[in-house]
Amino acid sequence: MVFIAKTIEDYAAEQDIEKILESRAKARTLLNEIKAVIKPGIKESKAYSLTEEIYKKHNVTKSWHKPYIRFGENTLLTYADRAEEDLVLKEEDIAFIDIGPIFGDIEADLGETLVFGNNKIHQELKQASKELFKEGDNFYKDKNPSGSEMYDFLVEKTKSYGFEFNLGNCGHLIGLFSHSACYKDGMRYFTEKMQPGIWILEIQIRHPEIKAGAFFEDILLQN
Repeated sequence: MVFIAKTIEDYAAEQDIEKILESRAKARTLLNEIKAVIKPGIKESKAYSLTEEIYKKHNVTKSWHKPYIRFGENTLLTYADRAEEDLVLKEEDIAFIDIGPIFGDIEADLGETLVFGNNKIHQELKQASKELFKEGDNFYKDKNPSGSEMYDFLVEKTKSYGFEFNLGNCGHLIGLFSHSACYKDGMRYFTEKMQPGIWILEIQIRHPEIKAGAFFEDILLQN
């Protein structure tokens, strides 16, 4: 089923939060299995092909977007960028995974950073991406912000961690496929208050000098 909504209120009314959470849990299983096959020595292209195999094993045939798997300097790339080099994951390295599988008619979207070795900056980037998501989640629950207020908050908070926010947006609707039939712009350009349970918050940051970045993505829930 594809529901084409005229307004975000229509879209929100059609959502089944229980199904959204079920899809999120299934996506978490995928993400964990993908994490398990990403090890030093593997190329990005091989990690992608193994991800496709994991998708097939779980009968995932559709995605909101293809899986993004970035290593090393490629962690600076956003979803809109194409990698020029098929990097090999090093023993001491940083990587991230971003997946957007569709289960039935429900979109899911999750992302996480992986660190290999003991590089302090890599560890700080990974931790900051998770902490910034928590900061955004708390801001959402405490202040009931608009999407544009959320973006401005995250940009400033990222600076306080010593990093730079690396996305021109900070999230989007989630749930019944396809959310873009309702609202094509992302959270940054949403000037109204956000309804609970249908927004994904995306954190992508970068070091201001070193060629390394981190990513974290999950759903915002009111409770």
